[in-house]
Amino acid sequence: MAPVASAGTKISADLAVATMKGRQGIYDIETRDGVLTKTALVKLPSWNLSIAIGVPVDSINAPVRQAMFRLAFGGVTFLALSLAAAGWLSRRLAKDIARFAEASSAIEQGKKAEIPSTIIKEIHMVGTVLSVTRERENKMAEALEAAVETQQKISEALDLAKRDH
Repeated sequence: MAPVASAGTKISADLAVATMKGRQGIYDIETRDGVLTKTALVKLPSWNLSIAIGVPVDSINAPVRQAMFRLAFGGVTFLALSLAAAGWLSRRLAKDIARFAEASSAIEQGKKAEIPSTIIKEIHMVGTVLSVTRERENKMAEALEAAVETQQKISEALDLAKRDH
């Protein structure tokens, strides 16, 4: 930060140009020490006086810069946590789906398979339906085998009855 200049001290060339133009307003002016300032310039013509108050731009921008760094840090932290959570969830889902696929394949081959519980409600529901369907299929296969056996016995009994007759 530039040292405080008192009334009557020599001004920078930039401030001298702004004062000579006779304009009032806020300017970006570099001090004699090379510090960039936002300078408010007011002219008091009745007193033939110009008043300039400058504040270093770094002092003005420091809170904004600090807030931006905090936001950036928070954003990067949130992104890292989100990526970690996405990675964990994708591995978990891939493992659940692989276990489900293995169980489905075993059911298709006619093997007894336990449908694994998953965190995906829909996959769990499909697994339950597959299990119920497999049980029904097994019961129907048993009933069909029993019907075939019964039919064979009836056929044998009819053949025997024809011979005896």
